[in-house]
Amino acid sequence: MSGIWKATIGETICIQPGQLNPFTYVVIDTETMDIKKYDVNATY
Repeated sequence: MSGIWKATIGETICIQPGQLNPFTYVVIDTETMDIKKYDVNATY
């Protein structure tokens, strides 16, 4: 609800993309540490 879905504690990256949409996932490029969040509104 806060809109914050990633944080850093020391050298540790914490990710919690949320659970409001049917399917939410995060892709992390471990070489560049680029982090992207995707929300998919699937219909079943």
